[in-house]
Amino acid sequence: MDYEKAVESFTEWIQSYPNDEKAVNNFGSLYGDVCRYEQAIAKFMEARRMDPGDVIPQENLVELLPAIGKFDEGRATYEQMLRNGLDDDTPHVNMFSIAFHQNDEKEMARQIAWFDEKPNLRHEILSEEADAAAYGGHLARAHELTQQAVQSALAVGNKEQAAVWLLNAAWREQLSRLRPTVAKAKL
Repeated sequence: MDYEKAVESFTEWIQSYPNDEKAVNNFGSLYGDVCRYEQAIAKFMEARRMDPGDVIPQENLVELLPAIGKFDEGRATYEQMLRNGLDDDTPHVNMFSIAFHQNDEKEMARQIAWFDEKPNLRHEILSEEADAAAYGGHLARAHELTQQAVQSALAVGNKEQAAVWLLNAAWREQLSRLRPTVAKAKL
């Protein structure tokens, strides 16, 4: 389905079912997928207003607000979710990323600790830690964390996610090889 048809379908869905927050949230996801973050955020905020108890649009806000530089708003959304008892793994992964970008090591450690007693989810934060290590230029540490993420996912029978972590690591490694080339090209 192409983008215009998807927009048309979501518009019709919302017109037909104006109280269905899932249509609004899914429309926001479409916008997020095509990097129209402001429009995505507006839809997620609307979906949250429609159903404050639905964790999904709020998770999406915690993920996308930082994408447009609104780290404090992402953090505030995360904190509001916890106050409202909407605790899930995804906001913790995204909060780790927010904390990383804000150089908040205490918060990063809190988010890592949240996963300590959740072996079925631990691979998620390990992969996020690997991304952070790679971003900081610590490629050997990133490789080590990726291997831990893969082993953690396999230990709980999540072969698909283990494969995703390997793919992510390959992509990260390829980007690290391109960096010097890109830097030289700019000179």
